[in-house]
Amino acid sequence: MKPLQLTLLFVLLLPTGVAAQRAVLPCEEPNIAVAADGSGVWFVCFRNLAAIRKAREHGQPPPAAYETPTDLYWLDTATHVPVKIASANAIIRVVAAPSGSLTLIVMPRQTGSSRVLLYNRKQELKELPLDDTFLLWSSDARRLYFYGGRTVQADAWNILGIYDLDKNTSNRAKLIEPTEILGVCPATGNVYSTTPQYPGFAGSTVEYTPTIHFVSRISKWIGARFSTQCKYVASSSDYHGPLPWSIYDTSSGKQLFKFAFSDSDIKGDMYSLVSWNPKHDTILLREHISKDWKESLEVFDVQSGHVLQKLGTANAPAWSADGNSIIVANGNQLSWIPADLGDNSK
Repeated sequence: MKPLQLTLLFVLLLPTGVAAQRAVLPCEEPNIAVAADGSGVWFVCFRNLAAIRKAREHGQPPPAAYETPTDLYWLDTATHVPVKIASANAIIRVVAAPSGSLTLIVMPRQTGSSRVLLYNRKQELKELPLDDTFLLWSSDARRLYFYGGRTVQADAWNILGIYDLDKNTSNRAKLIEPTEILGVCPATGNVYSTTPQYPGFAGSTVEYTPTIHFVSRISKWIGARFSTQCKYVASSSDYHGPLPWSIYDTSSGKQLFKFAFSDSDIKGDMYSLVSWNPKHDTILLREHISKDWKESLEVFDVQSGHVLQKLGTANAPAWSADGNSIIVANGNQLSWIPADLGDNSK
């Protein structure tokens, strides 16, 4: 199956008379992460982009992460001037906090585990004693959840580390079920571990408090990718390979939508969730591959079931912090495209 990836072709379908903000970047096809307070954007440039493109053109895997040197930049929203803040001989990862202007920067090393650094915008604050295998912010950005180990012989793991940023202390908690996927409800801060439904397994979701005390096993729905008020949740579309995925109403447990995405089912359209809108609970951004392999981005309203806006394929799409724009990389430009939010914009 053709891999789900965003191509270089970029065609905008904008309302008449609407102009997009733009910033010039020192590279093309960066990875981007948005500061939750809207103060700026972190982006990672690939120094071996030519090799990545060549592999893509020939249908080959890209260079390995350890063979991919990168540079990290901060772009302030007020000035749109990029400032280089770090470089590495492998891929730098950015894990932005869900509020404020903090982020984790995972810096690879030649040998041994990567360093996990806490940044505020472009300023490094400190190094954190965390395993970078898995990293997840709490909803209030005061805790970090990380891989804490396992007592089971499986791909999944069952020990979750919790790091308190205010106290600079960490502890570990044993999960009720082993997992590889966790998510946080932005509205309550509760943490959910999940295993997707796949042939031979019905799927499961377990709820915990923010301090990882067991709350309940969820029987109504499966998933941990929540809308901003957690009225809706999406199940995972990948688990050791692509899977069909669904969107549920968390109150009723009703399955609202089911989207195909599998190697064996290529007769119809396929979809992949990019991200939920950070401010508007019913809105998400998704990738769409039609049955004739045409790719696009869509602003989708879960409540109405309607596509509100279509955009051409683009690199590194993300919502702006206020949820009113879609940020995309187009060549060496970063653009803020006004989003059609339907009734949510009123």
